[in-house]
Amino acid sequence: MTSALLAETTSAPATHPRLDDLVRRARERAADAPQRIALVYPCDSAAIGAAARIIDAQLALPVLVGPRAAIAQAALAAGIDIARFEIVDTAGEPGSAGGPRADAAPAEAARRAVALAREGSVSALMKGALHTDELMSAVVDRETGLRGARRISHVFLFDLPRYPKLLGLADCVVNIAPD
Repeated sequence: MTSALLAETTSAPATHPRLDDLVRRARERAADAPQRIALVYPCDSAAIGAAARIIDAQLALPVLVGPRAAIAQAALAAGIDIARFEIVDTAGEPGSAGGPRADAAPAEAARRAVALAREGSVSALMKGALHTDELMSAVVDRETGLRGARRISHVFLFDLPRYPKLLGLADCVVNIAPD
């Protein structure tokens, strides 16, 4: 393919003015009192990269919740210095069978993050490199979760270049058949 033809077929990067405005407003609110967000099991480069972008954009203060060694390994792979983060190490916490297990690490991180939210140490939970059901199991646990009288939900937020406003899709995973 010639460079002229490539230039014709390659579109400019998409812009996201509505999302950019939302981020700007969030940054303004965070300037006075940034919220602490528990980033649950940030053990891959995407999750640790998101934490770095949150700090760089001055949106919030991510608290990394998970096994310190796995977090450090993900940060190293992503070229991110973890010294700038508070880490709640869950490596020594017992799994459901009573002892530490590598396969229980995401669930342990989820339980600890939910406990932080219950005690008011963090104001929000953010999913890292764990399955949604692992996080939500801790959130909806009848004894130790965040259940209350109101329905739990979530929203996927999109800024589509050809749609005139932000688009939010709620109940795509958590409440698949709301009444």
